[in-house]
Amino acid sequence: IQATLTSDGRPLGECRLKVNWNLLFGFPDDELEWYSRVSDQTINLTHLQPPAYLSHLSIDRFSPYYSDPEGFGITDIMVDGDQEMLFPRGFDVGQICYHFTGEYSSACRTHPEEFSTFRENVETWKLSWSKARPVLAIISDEQGNQALFDTRSGKLHIEQISQDCSMYLLNPKPSRRDERYFGWAQDRGLLFQDDELYVGLPYTEHSYWSSLFPNA
Repeated sequence: IQATLTSDGRPLGECRLKVNWNLLFGFPDDELEWYSRVSDQTINLTHLQPPAYLSHLSIDRFSPYYSDPEGFGITDIMVDGDQEMLFPRGFDVGQICYHFTGEYSSACRTHPEEFSTFRENVETWKLSWSKARPVLAIISDEQGNQALFDTRSGKLHIEQISQDCSMYLLNPKPSRRDERYFGWAQDRGLLFQDDELYVGLPYTEHSYWSSLFPNA
């Protein structure tokens, strides 16, 4: 969420970049709360490009999970899939293969039925992009008026806002609660919460963003 700006401050949405990324799950000692916190917020993220895949964690060669499995509580590491079938009998496939599996404590493994809501919400997010792409943007006219433009619900919502409010939502750095706008922004799903920090979700044109943050 934080990587919504290029190095010169332009919103990635304006650059028309297509980002191919995966959303991982199934980490050692994960907790269902981790997924529920993100799952509850996916409805607010539909204007951002969804993940291409929802992928279970893979224990890969050269990763910390492979080089130090004990440190993550991982046991019984073995070759992932049927890779042994590709080589002569007796060949140690583990010496050359890249993907492995292992046994470890994971809440989404232990409670797959409770994890299903997370999976369903991500699929809904992906489905929203198969139709008209949702938009959440701050627009500005020549007279300096700003408005919030939101189609994430499937309906158009336009609301006039102040410049201070625009700066709060478009700030490139996560911020703590600002009581002037926090409740209003939360009610409209305009913030992404990461522990005690909040990231504004709307984007805007580069020219307007630069006028708000000339020294960024």
